[in-house]
Amino acid sequence: MSDSKYENKPGIDERISRAYYKGQKIVVTGGAGFIGSHIVETLLPVGAEVTVIDNFLRGNKIEHLRGRQNLSVYEADVTDAEAINKLINDCDIMFHLAAVVGVEETQIAPVEVLNVEVQGTINIFNLAVEKNTNAVAVSEFQGTQLVFIG
Repeated sequence: MSDSKYENKPGIDERISRAYYKGQKIVVTGGAGFIGSHIVETLLPVGAEVTVIDNFLRGNKIEHLRGRQNLSVYEADVTDAEAINKLINDCDIMFHLAAVVGVEETQIAPVEVLNVEVQGTINIFNLAVEKNTNAVAVSEFQGTQLVFIG
């Protein structure tokens, strides 16, 4: 008998399985970007309810998915806590991929870049706790981190 708080949680293989996401309410920040768009394209066919939040400053790689069942797309910035809080009623999993990409951007506007990276991530984690989200996957230049909250 295990007294682990994760005893009744799915194993990592099940979490990675596409079938695990069926019916899950999933938020993807930066969902119109390169990595986010691929996650959205993977989740929709398995029956996940996907909400994309993106500011679309770097384009829109999910335009071809607009109008799809189980997909909601919102233009908002993760640094605006009030705006993203209004967009997300509840969710099971968040993929936080919103970021300012490119070395040039970092050199031109380092404070603004750090604001998106730091304040945006703080806003997403605060929202995840408030909405009782089970897990948040955060992608950064060092790699992807999966944080189990619930």
